[in-house]
Amino acid sequence: MYSFGDTPSKPYGDLTVALRRFNQAYSRDLPEDQIIDLTISLESSVLAGDRGRNKAEPLAARGAALLAGLRDSSQTNIFLKEMYNARNDIVHGGKLLLELGKDPTWFPRQCEQIVRDILREYVLRLTSGSRLSLQVLNETLRRSSEPTRRNH
Repeated sequence: MYSFGDTPSKPYGDLTVALRRFNQAYSRDLPEDQIIDLTISLESSVLAGDRGRNKAEPLAARGAALLAGLRDSSQTNIFLKEMYNARNDIVHGGKLLLELGKDPTWFPRQCEQIVRDILREYVLRLTSGSRLSLQVLNETLRRSSEPTRRNH
């Protein structure tokens, strides 16, 4: 069984950084900072073990595969790409959500909800007794999402 609390520095195992950054988003005053924290949460979970340079595609495809039973995969894929691209514009272009045409109240809430759903799904799968690691689960998601990525 996957256990949280493997080491004192990683109280939630492989999901420690993802859960910490998700929680930090609540303490941010600026919606752009919330988006950055929420996207780091996704990167440290959905992209754990990846070394590739193109991150938007695998992040969106795996997130959609992970939530396939809860959300429309196509819409999830589109939204996760939109979220990741917004994060890039904020971090690398110094943009504000309003400049990106995003509602600074609605968009962060939607990002928070999808990241919450993804993290919840990871916790459920990693604590199910299957002894999966985050990297093994991500490899399974990568394989299951490959046809989806080719179609988008």
